[in-house]
Amino acid sequence: KAIIILISTAHQGQWGNDESLGGGAKKSSAASAAGTPPASTSAAGSGRLANLKASEEAISRAEFHQARGELDTALTFAQQAVALLEPSSALKEQQSKTQSSAAASSSSSSSGSGDVSGEWDFRESAVLESAALVGAEVGEAVWAMAVLRRALTHACTSSALLNLAELSGGEAALRCFDAGIRLLREEHAQVSAQGLADEAEQLAQQVALAYTSAAELYLTDLCELPDAPQQCELLLKQALQADPRSPQPLQVMASLFISLHRSPEALILLSRSLDLWLPAAVAALSSSSSSSSSSSSSSSSSASASSGVMHEVDPPSIDFRIATARLLQELEQWERAIQVLETIVEEADDIAEVWFMIAFCHRKMGGDDHVDTAVEALQRAKEVIEMYKLEQVDSELSALYAEVSRMLAELTAETPA
Repeated sequence: KAIIILISTAHQGQWGNDESLGGGAKKSSAASAAGTPPASTSAAGSGRLANLKASEEAISRAEFHQARGELDTALTFAQQAVALLEPSSALKEQQSKTQSSAAASSSSSSSGSGDVSGEWDFRESAVLESAALVGAEVGEAVWAMAVLRRALTHACTSSALLNLAELSGGEAALRCFDAGIRLLREEHAQVSAQGLADEAEQLAQQVALAYTSAAELYLTDLCELPDAPQQCELLLKQALQADPRSPQPLQVMASLFISLHRSPEALILLSRSLDLWLPAAVAALSSSSSSSSSSSSSSSSSASASSGVMHEVDPPSIDFRIATARLLQELEQWERAIQVLETIVEEADDIAEVWFMIAFCHRKMGGDDHVDTAVEALQRAKEVIEMYKLEQVDSELSALYAEVSRMLAELTAETPA
């Protein structure tokens, strides 16, 4: 699935030298840009700023523990950050009730404090969005959605809308995607007009991914609608218009065509998607293997010669590559599926599902060599599952373990002693 990367553009944690965090948490980029409030800030405003600073410290600690895999602790700090902003929400509600009279009485002097208040809104929204992302990772989706809705009352950002869309479903998700894409396109138009090519390219990629995620709703939640295939294809074409070099919309369109029993067209689309990243990834693997077996001097030369290929295109996410390999299996493209899966093994060799898929492909290809390789892959999958089963009980993992054991027994019986 082409997933929007769940990172708030308004708040990105940075780390400093606070000893209490073992390396510590420095204020986020949103926080460090704040500056000092003017002397005329009211007592209520001072209280709001104090709560805001405390919440930013709490979310920085949440992100620190999240990066360490300490998710329960991260959630505790995220909830603390949200609770600290409760008075700010109450204050905003009170201010909205008296907005007209306040504007009339301070029309000549409110611009400076208004700017500060708007900046605080943005920072509060950033904290809430970051807290929601922690909650989503821990599995607290309902809480995360509620926090994202609160974030949108402080500042309506494309990232908050798209994150809310990812956590929602059906028509609600589609509305959030639509609003988020509109904001992204406005941002893209602004930076393009300013001649900021790099920023424009990044926003174009985000627009394409957002369109792709919206299109996937018509393959899942909204698949029963009579015009679901047409709407899905339309959104994917818009994604390709936004970023023709994005492999995600091509992959999802291939999935759509497979579901419509249009396999030849699906294979063409999937091949186009693969051509955007797989050759560079395979070249990087080959270069890595050859350099490791050569002398240090020749290795250095090889690395220099191939560095342009290795770093020109980053491979898509592991989830995306697994989904691509599944589609290739459906189309019986065993060798290409193995190529995709091997790029994952090079990056992370402890995913049992990947080893099982490799074994499945080799078994389908037949021949003694392929059977031997399939047995080795199944044994590796079994080792990985047994390692994880010591730490947790997972029904999906148990089902995969049973399937691995069954196939391994069949192949062992088929292989001559």
